[in-house]
Amino acid sequence: MNTVVVTAEKITAGGDALARLDGKIVFVPDALPGETLEIMVTEQKRDYARARVVRVLERSPHRIEPRCPLYGACGGCNVQIADYAYQLALKESIVRDALERAGLPGAPRITVIAGAPWEYRSRIQVHTARQNQCGAAAAGFMARSSRRIIPVDACPVLVPRLNAALASTNFAAAKKERVDLCACYAQYKNTCREIIASSEQIVGGGTAAVFMLLCGERVYFDARGFFQSNIPLFEWLIQSVLKSLEEEHGADKFSRALDLYSGCGVFARFLQDKFSEVVLVEENEAAAMSAKKNVPRAKIYRMSAKQWLKTDAARLSYDVVIVDPPRQGLEKETRAWLCE
Repeated sequence: MNTVVVTAEKITAGGDALARLDGKIVFVPDALPGETLEIMVTEQKRDYARARVVRVLERSPHRIEPRCPLYGACGGCNVQIADYAYQLALKESIVRDALERAGLPGAPRITVIAGAPWEYRSRIQVHTARQNQCGAAAAGFMARSSRRIIPVDACPVLVPRLNAALASTNFAAAKKERVDLCACYAQYKNTCREIIASSEQIVGGGTAAVFMLLCGERVYFDARGFFQSNIPLFEWLIQSVLKSLEEEHGADKFSRALDLYSGCGVFARFLQDKFSEVVLVEENEAAAMSAKKNVPRAKIYRMSAKQWLKTDAARLSYDVVIVDPPRQGLEKETRAWLCE
């Protein structure tokens, strides 16, 4: 196939750079804004195309060699070709672009709150599969834009405990196609022990309930479900919510708080002492059970937000509403309720 030369204009939410070829948008991975690239188109759609970089003709001053040897093959990271300060600037530009496309031009200054670039992630999904007809097995992460598995025995973004488990466990022998792993804690007799919990079992023995330590407090959760993977930044987010309440309302105690899409009740766990009543809404049964342990005096509705909007509780007044929805965002019914 023939190659063409384009200039990358900006970075997009998926991590690909956006360029234009004869007026048509082209998404190019492993490229940075301002770079002149020789590319080969790999996929044509009606409204856009995808391409791969053949050569970087003019490099960005922010381009660096990726630290991870699997970068480009593994689908886990997509901007390691940029220095970290520029990565943060790119993320800010993605958020600003999203706000402008949503009809909010001239949005206020965006502040990027950044954590450590390495050894921060405490949760992963290890995928397993038979790679050929002879039955050879592989375990690791999904390849970029593919269902193929990239064998991994170390990852620079994982916390050291998780990397140790990844290197010492034969996941290829597992019968499951996916195993979730989490570096967390469990109580054994009188000892709080660091463990690796998985979706199959608690590695290290025992069946004790697992928990994270957030802002010095235990927060229980189901190892088979969702929990934030960047604990230091999650702690910052919790503290930021508490600080905003104190700055706006002082030390006064409120009447009623609502935690929509509450999960295991993390935000409610830290807000409960400031309110006379706390209401949680969570559809997942395991998460709701954990929430009951984390916020024992809360009123918990185990249902979707859309279902909850039809209950009498939705017609009460709330001093504070916390919404932390899944990736697809807030349903239109929930947005309408919040506006009303």
